[in-house]
Amino acid sequence: MALDFAKFTKYSKPGPRYTSYPTALEFSDAFGYDEYIKKLQTQDASRPLSLYFHLPFCKNACYFCGCNVVFTSKEEKMIRYIDYLKRELKILSQHLDCSREVIQMHFGGGTPTFFSAAQLDEIITEIKSYFPNFVADAEISCEIDPRHINEEQMRVMSEHGFNRVSFGIQDFNEEVQVAVHRVQPYTITKDAMDLARKYNMHSVNVDLIYGLPFQTLDTFKETLSLALTLNPDRFAVFNYAHVPWLKKTMRKIDETTLPPPDEKLQIMQYTIDFLTNNGYKMIGMDHFAKPEDELFKAIDKGELHRNFQGYTTKVVQI
Repeated sequence: MALDFAKFTKYSKPGPRYTSYPTALEFSDAFGYDEYIKKLQTQDASRPLSLYFHLPFCKNACYFCGCNVVFTSKEEKMIRYIDYLKRELKILSQHLDCSREVIQMHFGGGTPTFFSAAQLDEIITEIKSYFPNFVADAEISCEIDPRHINEEQMRVMSEHGFNRVSFGIQDFNEEVQVAVHRVQPYTITKDAMDLARKYNMHSVNVDLIYGLPFQTLDTFKETLSLALTLNPDRFAVFNYAHVPWLKKTMRKIDETTLPPPDEKLQIMQYTIDFLTNNGYKMIGMDHFAKPEDELFKAIDKGELHRNFQGYTTKVVQI
């Protein structure tokens, strides 16, 4: 796949994150509480459900992050959040048929594993008390910061049927890591990967970001080579969108250290070629999977879908 560098560079500018779909530009205050309740009550009860739970807490800010995050080290905030989550589940159950089959559940963040193993067990148990009908092959996944995961947490998720995890790496270069306030040595990520395999997470994704401060084509080549040694089932390689007027933490990034658009395109082109030459196939704009992965097989069958969880083979209620 060859990129038209001149055309891409011409139209290089920040835009809405397509990874959350519909994008933020499609949201409107015209869709309020009453419309939300009506939508819940008029859903097709014969269709299965996809559940997403946002666990927003992080100990420290990663300067590149565009997610809805609460920075804290206070235990009481997390305990209170669990209480609110339980209240919302109770309210939701009054307007939604919770007996419907669940074929997908995803924990996003923040850092879901910032919660302890006992707290994760409490959250998952509460969810399943309201939604008891998970299908046998349900896709149950969690985003994980390798700096915040231990064996007890992984064991709890495995016992509750989690079978997919996504590890945030972004970049292995130390200078880049320091600049974005996320120092994460390779060994920490490797240990997390070994835990995932030990507890039968049959699909493991790793996230990388290109366009971060101090990145060059040469440094990103090294990151890709190291990431490949982890043997993930999928790669997600995102373009960094610098929007400091929306995210205050991004103001801590020195804009003069960001790679120019043409170098970002070179990184993207190299990434596509590198992963393709090493046995991965491109899915969508920035995802790659091994040929035996169900996502890649779904393309040939015309069965690849996309919802808020991302690319999926599951057909769920919208």
